[in-house]
Amino acid sequence: MTRQDNGEPNHIAGVILTGGMSLRMGSPKAMLPMPDGKPILSHVAEALIGAGLLVYCVGICPEFLPDLFPYRFIPDMLPNAGPMGGIATILQSGIADGYIIVGCDQPFLTPSIVTPLMSDDAQCIRLYRNNNKERLAPLPGYYPARSADVAFAIAQSENRSVHRFIEQLHVEWVTISSVQSHLLRGVNTPNEYARIRE
Repeated sequence: MTRQDNGEPNHIAGVILTGGMSLRMGSPKAMLPMPDGKPILSHVAEALIGAGLLVYCVGICPEFLPDLFPYRFIPDMLPNAGPMGGIATILQSGIADGYIIVGCDQPFLTPSIVTPLMSDDAQCIRLYRNNNKERLAPLPGYYPARSADVAFAIAQSENRSVHRFIEQLHVEWVTISSVQSHLLRGVNTPNEYARIRE
């Protein structure tokens, strides 16, 4: 679900943001092995692939990553802008009409978590909230390509918050159960990583 053979963009592509510095973890999160031996990045990508999406990784990443993983790597156009830099980069790429964007530290995602976010409405962001209508993290989420200009403006500003970006656009909220919402969690610190290795 990316580019068609005639070069025209297709509907939805899957995107993993790999540009983080992993400062809290102390080493690249994407490469850390899960209990089954596979790196976190592979688990994240499998959730997107299982939902029928081609996978793109956006951000500054170690040179060895493209040699180890069969995904498409796109350099971050705004490498010092945090997640908003990666989001802005992919939204203006022309690869697809919309993108399911996830973090490289979300190894518990599954195709059944990704699929409800895949919208036929290219105008609208889709994000999760819980049964109490409390908004959850902005990743994973569906982001339309048409919001690229807003994303770039936010990414180049002093306040590069993803939440600020979301507030400027229409959002369709998808309700998720508390059990499912647990699968959205990231692995950001050595303590969090140690818990999943127990």
